[in-house]
Amino acid sequence: MRWLVALTLVLAGCGGSGSAGSGTAGGNCGSDTWANFAGNFFSTYCGQCHQWTQGSIKSDPEIVSIVQSGGMPPGGVPRPSSDEVNRLAAWINCGQP
Repeated sequence: MRWLVALTLVLAGCGGSGSAGSGTAGGNCGSDTWANFAGNFFSTYCGQCHQWTQGSIKSDPEIVSIVQSGGMPPGGVPRPSSDEVNRLAAWINCGQP
């Protein structure tokens, strides 16, 4: 239940802050965008229970912590690889381009 509260708080914010490349991912923002990475990530790993749209993800590392800790996705749902979680963290830290 704690993960649900944390996820609700993460989702309470609407839209990312900053612009591409302005985040704290060590200046290594790469080329991941909603269209070529994040949209598919959320559809694949979160879409069975949540509705995601571009701009509905709060720029908060908490969402990455929830995924890394195994709190999401729940059992029975495919889990992202470590590389995908790292890319998600960079995408969030880079302002969600």
